[in-house]
Amino acid sequence: INDLRVEFQKYDDILNTLTQGVQTLSNDINRLSTESLSLTSLIQAKYEELNQLKKIRLESDNRIAAIGPIQESLQQELSNVKENIESTEFTTHDGMKTWKVDNISEKMAAAQSERQNSVYSQPFYSSPAGYKMRARLYLNGDGNARRTHMSLFFALMKGEYDSILKWPFNHK
Repeated sequence: INDLRVEFQKYDDILNTLTQGVQTLSNDINRLSTESLSLTSLIQAKYEELNQLKKIRLESDNRIAAIGPIQESLQQELSNVKENIESTEFTTHDGMKTWKVDNISEKMAAAQSERQNSVYSQPFYSSPAGYKMRARLYLNGDGNARRTHMSLFFALMKGEYDSILKWPFNHK
């Protein structure tokens, strides 16, 4: 009987150890299940945050794309305003014209490569209510003077006083 008690005690200890092991495993399963739910919730929140960020980025890209044409339009308008100011500022009414050609080296290179053959001056007038005209400069020449000389032409333009002026133009 003593042997049975020892044997029984041995099995009871094994059973207690196994029960404790099962309890530990059960606790681990519960803890891991809770952590898994927490991580699943965190992943879902991050996924929603990522989708929201993608939506914000798409909206930003659309706004930026919409700004491009507006910026180009404003740039063109600014260029036109500058041109009008320069045109008004440098317009003379005495038949004389002093013309400064800016960026002459670049324009010479463009003329030699035939990208831009000529440049125009701002308009000027022969008198306060006179003929409207401008100069046209071929930096690499025109016609027989091509590649050997510069060519300068005088061009009459449609002006606001044409109806009261004598035609054909015969001034020297």
